[in-house]
Amino acid sequence: MKETFKYQLTTFIRYMGDAFIYPFLALYLRSIGLANSDVGKIMMIMPLVAIFINPIWSKFSKNINYNRIFIRILTVIEAIAVVILANIGANVWLIILVIFIIAVVGQPYYILFDSFTVMYAKQKNISYATIRIVGTLSYAITVIISGLVASYSYQLAFYIGAGLFVLTSLLITFIKPLDINVDDSLSHKPEPKELFRNKPYWRYVLVVTFTLTSMFIFDTYVSTFLKDIYLITEFQYGIIVSSYIFLELFLLILWNKIGKNVSNLFFYLLMIGSLVIRYGTYALSGVVNVPLGIIIAVTMLRSIPISVSIYMMMEMISKLVKPYNVTIATIIMGSIRSAFSTAFVLIGGYLTTNPENYKYWFLMGIGFTLLSLIFIDYKNSKTV
Repeated sequence: MKETFKYQLTTFIRYMGDAFIYPFLALYLRSIGLANSDVGKIMMIMPLVAIFINPIWSKFSKNINYNRIFIRILTVIEAIAVVILANIGANVWLIILVIFIIAVVGQPYYILFDSFTVMYAKQKNISYATIRIVGTLSYAITVIISGLVASYSYQLAFYIGAGLFVLTSLLITFIKPLDINVDDSLSHKPEPKELFRNKPYWRYVLVVTFTLTSMFIFDTYVSTFLKDIYLITEFQYGIIVSSYIFLELFLLILWNKIGKNVSNLFFYLLMIGSLVIRYGTYALSGVVNVPLGIIIAVTMLRSIPISVSIYMMMEMISKLVKPYNVTIATIIMGSIRSAFSTAFVLIGGYLTTNPENYKYWFLMGIGFTLLSLIFIDYKNSKTV
């Protein structure tokens, strides 16, 4: 089995597991009788824990090959916690405890695995996107099936997702450790002080925070918005998610073909514009009757920030920082994004308990997105 295929297969299976659980988590919590205010408390746990847990796992990771060992163990624990979540009913504090465990063991997966993968891709002189794109395809296909399963039984959907997490852990066993002797910097300990002095890196972190992170924050309640205002079902939501992910896949292929000839500034403005249009339309639906077809059409714009971030993010980090700082740079970025997310996800839960307030929530999303314009490096915004 070729080594690159092992990465692609592992990514495919992991994203299948995610698609059975995380797109429907807020809807699951609503289905067991919780209000949006309770959903907000619960959904806040993941970014809150990530602020502290990601740096801790980084500290344990003496060099990049330790990432591979950690995620094999953490993924199995995440699977067990998901099974427990499906069986504890509507006790908010028990749910918070289990979500806390999921956050501790599940949040670091992508940071640790992506750091490992981007270094593998760099050694083999291939694009990181050739591996990551497989996850997008997996998610797009699976979320239709998982939406149908979830409409029948959330418990069954969560069981399937947990099983796929265990399979992911098994597949990681077959991925070879990176040859850190090829590049001495891979066995070099991280140097946080050097990273803190890296101004281009910090500007990029802030642009990502106010675009991509804002999107994840304000999209937390898109599923409940669609259910409360437009009465969509889990299966219909699965089809919507699948549709924009297939579009994301198309765009990712397009960016891989033309991206080297397009400036980063274009990509930044494209992300910002798509978010403003989408949240503006959602907010407008609280004032006038916006047809569901238009809402679905603008929801497809979610594919733009995601595809751009997949194409750019890890490549940008690997260019802006030294190889030995890639993992810690990714973790710090993740922790900052998580800190930003924590308070606002909680606020959103209380605000959107009254469906009349969704318009204010999405107007806030526009405001935060526009703040990213302040931090773009307009003079040095070349290509990835």
